Amino acid sequence: MAVVGIIGQERELFVRFYENGVLFNPFDILDVNIYDAETGGTLIAGPLTPQLVNVGQYKVIWDIPDTVVAGRYYHEWTWQAVASIGTKTQRYIVDVVPPSITTSPKRDTNCNLAVGWWGRDLQCRIEGEQIPCKIKTLLGDKLLSRGKDVYLWQQVTESTAGVEICSCVKDTTQRADITCSSCYGVKLIPGYIKFGHETIFSSSTSSSLTLTNTELNMDIKPYRILLSPTQLTGTIESGAIPYSNAISANWGYRLDAANILDTNSINVEFSTNNIDFYPISELNDSGKIPIGTGNIYLRITMARANAEDRSPEFEIIRLRHANTEQPFIKILRPQVSEFPSIMQYGRRSEFIGERFWTMPLDFFDENIQADTPAARIVENSFYERVTGINVGNRFVTTKLNYNEEFGTFTEQSFEVRRVQPEEVYARLVF
Repeated sequence: MAVVGIIGQERELFVRFYENGVLFNPFDILDVNIYDAETGGTLIAGPLTPQLVNVGQYKVIWDIPDTVVAGRYYHEWTWQAVASIGTKTQRYIVDVVPPSITTSPKRDTNCNLAVGWWGRDLQCRIEGEQIPCKIKTLLGDKLLSRGKDVYLWQQVTESTAGVEICSCVKDTTQRADITCSSCYGVKLIPGYIKFGHETIFSSSTSSSLTLTNTELNMDIKPYRILLSPTQLTGTIESGAIPYSNAISANWGYRLDAANILDTNSINVEFSTNNIDFYPISELNDSGKIPIGTGNIYLRITMARANAEDRSPEFEIIRLRHANTEQPFIKILRPQVSEFPSIMQYGRRSEFIGERFWTMPLDFFDENIQADTPAARIVENSFYERVTGINVGNRFVTTKLNYNEEFGTFTEQSFEVRRVQPEEVYARLVF
């Protein structure tokens, strides 16, 4: 229902701004102007000065002059959610009437347009009434109240920050010589990253390594670092690896290496100043845990009993910590779909896949920009149940669909299948 203004009087015009269905104050409101909707957008007044009423709620005061003709107008707000993205425009209708006319909503009966006319632009009505935001809010409330918590792993792409091309990539064939723990077959290191976490790594082919009595073996792909011939011990130093652990979360780590012989050994140490090194098993000890922002330095020491023995082999080490207190997403299964069929022995019902839906990933991580590829779950991602009877079980996502009906990414859905014990998702992925 449109707001009504009276000629010769002041009228307060309000607007609300939403982000992920929650009221918020935008970075900047650039312009607020009044336009004549009946003449196709003639500027009538402005710019007007917006005033903050409450969180996410602003107003302007339009002093409607006596010279204004009764009719339909709209106030247009041009604003910017954050400094790094473009501007948005919202429009709201104002019906202006003479003082002698009752202030009831006015509808133009001579335009011969269908109900819902909004300044000759239906999209303006969708934006003005914030329909996409309302849909996202409704879906978000439903997901928060009934959704199941899952950890999500996403396959990295060339646009993922910090990835490296894996040494398992071959010119003659698409297959590595041995199982690749560096990229898990994705061809980009580290292969998969856990949503809501920061993952850092040092691999056998990282450019910042310092090798002492060790060398890179390039005979077999993926490449691994071995002790130099005749050497009993040697070290691999990673150099500075930046990290940011704002919430002081505990770390997890995983070393992918091969001792080959029982007499081989591989020991990992860490440091935050490149002076004092501690065993990696003490990574979360008080006074030693890397918190805040800084650099981690890793030192891998390999040893063998005899120079004739086969060397231990280092491939990659990964470290990870949560970025938020709840580093997971929520998913929800709609009503199960059945397909009935008539067989010789009677009626048979088959389930048509097990399908789940969730919100765009920016709903769970405010650092992800809405309506961008980063907000999508991609093919070959997988998740792990956090609670319930399937806790710890992993499932692969397939047949993904994305809903952008109103030009806004509101939800995504996918089918799942249980990960089998012999698959890389179960055996290798950290």
